[in-house]
Amino acid sequence: MDTFYKALHPDDLTNVRKTWRSHLENGLPYEIEYRSLRPDGTIRWINALGRGYYSRSGKPLYMVGVVFDVTERKQAQQEREELGGRLINAQVRSGWRAFGYNPNFGITSKSSVIVS
Repeated sequence: MDTFYKALHPDDLTNVRKTWRSHLENGLPYEIEYRSLRPDGTIRWINALGRGYYSRSGKPLYMVGVVFDVTERKQAQQEREELGGRLINAQVRSGWRAFGYNPNFGITSKSSVIVS
């Protein structure tokens, strides 16, 4: 486990340990996202799913699971959030408002841009 913990991003170490401990102690499957720090300094986002296996007395024996590299998904999500923020800033600066439109219902939402 030391090798695994050393590969975790330092900001995620405590949360990963707490999550796994809690799920193992309570017999629950886990799903967690965390960052992995590679030897070359790059960061990869990981989604891990699994569960613990227990002795007849309920003592945790081991965990089995899978991990997925979700770095591209996380990057796309971050880009969407940044673009959304830039759009809102552009609306505020220009005085424009955005509207949600559904052909069956008409205007369904309006942005709350306040122009000074």
